[in-house]
Amino acid sequence: MMIQSYAADAILIVHFAYVAFVASGFLLIPLGAWRAWRWTRSVRYRVLHGVAIGYVACEQLLGITCPLTLWEYRLRGDEGAPRAFVPRLLQAILFHAWPPMVFTGLYLGLVALAVFYWWRLPPDHY
Repeated sequence: MMIQSYAADAILIVHFAYVAFVASGFLLIPLGAWRAWRWTRSVRYRVLHGVAIGYVACEQLLGITCPLTLWEYRLRGDEGAPRAFVPRLLQAILFHAWPPMVFTGLYLGLVALAVFYWWRLPPDHY
């Protein structure tokens, strides 16, 4: 049971890293344009960022629960919430009991912002 708990915590950390990558991109892309950071204009980075938020938006529109969430919850089983401080903190940051419409609007707004960034701060083709 302890190994399952550690595996669930590891999945939670990966999930948090995914969300952090997507969220930080919305700050780093305009900051990188202002500071002339070439990597924020990389086509590879921008496509990866766009696909990451697009995937989340599609999941929400289709009513699909994130596979990372399902996997984590299955590993936790009857244990429920994590016991350690850091996993509990990450879970509190990631999961909210808001109505699905709030998440749908948020994710679609972020997709629109990613498209706006692509148009106003286009990637370099190198």
